[in-house]
Amino acid sequence: MSAPAVAPVRRKEAKLGANKTDKKSKYNGWVSRVYNVQKTKITPELRKKMKARAAVTQRLTRNTRKCNKLKLFSKQSNKAWSAGYSKVQKAQKEAKRVGRKASYSKVAEKELGLMQQLQRQLSDEEDDYAAIYDDIAVAEAAEEVDQSEIAEILRELEREPTDDEETKTKFALYETFLQTVEQIRKETFTFWGEAKQDFEGNSSRQVEKALKRIDNPNNMMVDFDGPRWFVHGMTCKAQSNRDKITAVLQMVQDKLKLLSGQDECPICLDSFQPKAVTLKDLIEEAKLEKFEKQITDAKNLDPKALLSNAEKDTSDAFWANVAKATGLKPGHLQRLRRAAISAAAAAVPKPVHTLGCCHKVCKECWDNYAQMNAKAKCPLCRDQDFLQDMAQEFENLQGAGALPVTPAPAPALALSPPCAVLLRRAAAAPAPRVAKK
Repeated sequence: MSAPAVAPVRRKEAKLGANKTDKKSKYNGWVSRVYNVQKTKITPELRKKMKARAAVTQRLTRNTRKCNKLKLFSKQSNKAWSAGYSKVQKAQKEAKRVGRKASYSKVAEKELGLMQQLQRQLSDEEDDYAAIYDDIAVAEAAEEVDQSEIAEILRELEREPTDDEETKTKFALYETFLQTVEQIRKETFTFWGEAKQDFEGNSSRQVEKALKRIDNPNNMMVDFDGPRWFVHGMTCKAQSNRDKITAVLQMVQDKLKLLSGQDECPICLDSFQPKAVTLKDLIEEAKLEKFEKQITDAKNLDPKALLSNAEKDTSDAFWANVAKATGLKPGHLQRLRRAAISAAAAAVPKPVHTLGCCHKVCKECWDNYAQMNAKAKCPLCRDQDFLQDMAQEFENLQGAGALPVTPAPAPALALSPPCAVLLRRAAAAPAPRVAKK
């Protein structure tokens, strides 16, 4: 009977223990770094400005979600309407092929139900600011309807149906579509009334002008002349208004993207999108200001190349060329390379976590803060709770010996009055003259 494989199990346990220790060390380092950042860099005035800026960002994020929702629902209603009509046309052609009367009562039931559901959701204010509307690009792409398909349906609508059931189904599709478009129009005007406070000058005027075109009396008129079925003209007008509303929402969406950039994490103060690294930044980080001229005068020394070759094992030849071009000694070259490694790590965009209140923090900070406090709240909305949590955790880790205790400054020596007088006199006395030989 063979002996149990104890060694692999022990190695696995040792590896798990090392990972656990590494995670704990990273967490402790994060607590220390954030505590010191909050204590030394954030003054009451800066915190007040941060909260004011965050309030604007919060409002813009909420407005972006509402705008995205309206735009998405506009496209979904169009998709449901066109899909319903296509089903009716398909049923009609199939009935003609087999030589029997078509049944239209339940053909477009699903599409009618979808548009009615959109109307209910448009009235749901809590749904307006749901996080699912942060990014609708994929959902929008799935709802696109080819313009040739729309044009084909409108051509078919020129002919009035002879079947009563077909007429009823097609009119129900038009009527439900129109109701959905009218509700989206109403919600768009209400939304703009709330959002326009953040728009200035030409941006605001452009949106106002576009909205006036939607409510223009000429835009509301329907041409009933000619032999075409009256539903054709009304559907064309509903389609035109939907297109105009969607265009306005697209305009507002584009402008909100430019306005709503929260650029830094309120916990660690790091930027979400790192700035471009210059050669001067690397020189300052490496503390090589004394050699700045010979580094900057070196030919073909690109900061991007320094960053991309910072940690590569195959980059020794590259750094040998850097040493040759700059004349840096091995120790100085190593400092420049370490600065490049640090800059390369910081140049990666930080993953962002959006809270329920629409404020943003970097994912690393939120994961660590949630580990510290299972009921963690927004560090901007509940800033006093956050600061208290950080201070308490920092003290706990210091008490447990996980973080070094910063020694208090040594008190000044207490001198007796005569000693103090003698020292002052000695400091003020002129330097003794040295006799010349």
